Amino acid sequence: MGVVEIMAKDMRDIENDRQSGKTTWVVRTGVEKSAVLIPWFALGGLFLWGMAYYSVNVLFIIPALAVIVMGSLWQARLSMMCRYLRKDYSQPLAAALHRDWLVVYVTMQSLTILIFMI
Repeated sequence: MGVVEIMAKDMRDIENDRQSGKTTWVVRTGVEKSAVLIPWFALGGLFLWGMAYYSVNVLFIIPALAVIVMGSLWQARLSMMCRYLRKDYSQPLAAALHRDWLVVYVTMQSLTILIFMI
């Protein structure tokens, strides 16, 4: 999940990174390849996060499924955003991608804290 955040942030700031000479993943490989990889990294991270709940306690299957369902819905939106970014890069769309990731991450962290408090 951290990889997705870093790539989304770098995609949002790609022009500044190029001008300042930074060699981020997105600058090195380009927006097209990064936009292909982001949904796959996100899917893997969401799956592992959901499985972490289940591996702690079998009774956490409902929260694990909630994370996987919520993540799948976000995954669909993420995939569409990345598809549009591959076709035609726009900084506002990249910023929305990063903002969406932050909302999902905070929601999942909150859910995690609530579940482990029970």
